[in-house]
Amino acid sequence: MTASVGVGTQIFPVWPQTRTQKFPNNFRNQNEHVRLDGNCMIKKLSRVETSPATTSPTTPVTKKIAQKHYRVSEIDIPENSYRARLIQHPDELEAIFEPWSRLMEVSVRPNSFFDPDFLIPAMRHLSDGNVSVFVVDAPQRMNSEGERVICSLFPVTKKHFYGFPMSCLEIWKHDQCFDCTPLIRYDCADEVVEFIFADLGRRLNTSLFSMNTVVGEGIFANLLSDNFYRNSRTVFHRDEFTRSCFRPMEDAETFINSKVSKSTRKGTQRLSRKLSTRGELATEFSTHHNPAWIEEFLALESAGWKGQTGTAIASDQSTSGFFREMTRRMLDKQKMVISRTSLNDHPISMHCDLKHREQAAHFKIAFDESLSEFSPGLIGELANIRHLHESAVEFVDSCADPDHSMINRVWPDRVRFQSLVVALRGPTSRLATSLFPLIQSAGTLFKTNTQSDSGKSQIAAKPDEL
Repeated sequence: MTASVGVGTQIFPVWPQTRTQKFPNNFRNQNEHVRLDGNCMIKKLSRVETSPATTSPTTPVTKKIAQKHYRVSEIDIPENSYRARLIQHPDELEAIFEPWSRLMEVSVRPNSFFDPDFLIPAMRHLSDGNVSVFVVDAPQRMNSEGERVICSLFPVTKKHFYGFPMSCLEIWKHDQCFDCTPLIRYDCADEVVEFIFADLGRRLNTSLFSMNTVVGEGIFANLLSDNFYRNSRTVFHRDEFTRSCFRPMEDAETFINSKVSKSTRKGTQRLSRKLSTRGELATEFSTHHNPAWIEEFLALESAGWKGQTGTAIASDQSTSGFFREMTRRMLDKQKMVISRTSLNDHPISMHCDLKHREQAAHFKIAFDESLSEFSPGLIGELANIRHLHESAVEFVDSCADPDHSMINRVWPDRVRFQSLVVALRGPTSRLATSLFPLIQSAGTLFKTNTQSDSGKSQIAAKPDEL
C-alpha cells in the first residue's frame, strides 16, 4: 500500500525483507562460468536432493531443487562493515585514486562526472570551500588488513530549502556537471544505499538529503525505490525530465536512415557538398592529449554566443583552469574523445565526449557561428554517429537541455533524470518534505501570475501598437 502526501511526495510503507549481498539481475548470466571483468567470476551451481527410497550404490537418483550464483574469484569483495568519511582536500583525494578507479569499474552506473580525473580537478578549481567528497569504504573480506574497498563516492555540499531551518546536504552539481548519480558498487548496492541514508541521518545529523539530477531509470532508480519502500521514507520529487541520448543500431547507416528524418539527412548532405566547394572538409577524432586542440575548442566556444554572454569556459579563469587540467588527465588515460570537423584545417565544429568503456557523455560542443547557414554542428554530429558505431559504444548521454533542437534531430532516444529530496530524521523532516510540493506549486503560481501581470502592463503602456 502506498500513500501520497501533496503533489510529488510519496510515503513508502515498510516491507520487511532480509537481504544478503548479491549481484543485481542484469549482472547475472545463464552460462556455466561468467567472466564479469578481470577480477571477478561467477559460477552457477545446483543444489540437489537425494531420494532415499530409490537410492542405491550404483544408481543414485537426484532431483534439482534450485540454482544459485556464487562468487568463486574476486580480489576485493567487501565486508558488510561500512565506514563513511568526508574528504575535502584534492591531495587527500589523490591518495585514494586507485580504489576510486576500481569503483568506477564495478559501479552500478559508472558516472564519468564522478571519475577521479574529472572530480579532482573540479574540487581543485570549482569548489567554493564548502564541498566535501562523501566516501563509503569497507575492509576486504579475504584480506581485512589490506587496502579498504571503496563502495560508494559522491561530492556533497550544504543546502537550504525554502528557508526551512534544518540541516540539508545535496549532491554537488557545478556548472560543468550534468549527471549527479552517485558511484555505488554493484555487489553490495542495497546495503550501501541503506548505510548512506543511515549515516547521513545519524552521524552527520542531516535532516534532508537532496539528489539533484540523478538517473531516473535502470538499476540505480530501482535501488532508491526499493529503499524508500522498505523504510517508509518521505520523498519530495522535485523535478523529472528526459533528454536526448544515443543508443546504437546494427550500423551507422541503419541508425541514420531509421532515426534521422529524411529532410535532416538530405539537407545536411546538401550543405556539406556546398561547404566543400570552399575547401577541404574533414573530421578527425582523437583520444590523446593535444594542447592545440584544447585551445582551439576554447577559442571556438568563446567566439559564439557563450562568449558574448560570459558563459564560455574561457570566460572564467577557474573554469578554464578546470577544463585544461581535466582534459589533460582524461585524455592521458583515454577517457575522453575529441572530434574536430575542419574546413581547410580550420575548426568549424568540435565535440568533447567523456568515455568509460561502453558508456559516454556528450560533454561539450562548439561550432563556428559565422558558418551557421551550413549547419556545421549537424555535419559534425552525423560524422560522430558513424564514429560511435565504430567504437562499439552502447550508450551516450547528450547532457543537453530536454528541448535542444539540434541534438534532438539526430538522437531521438531519451534517458530519464530526476531530482529528489529525502527526509532522513524524525517527523519534522518528514513534515517539511510533505510541504515542499505545496510551496513549489505556490511559487510557480506566483511566478506565472507575475509574468502575466507584467505582460498586461506592457500592453497597456503601448496602446498605439494595438
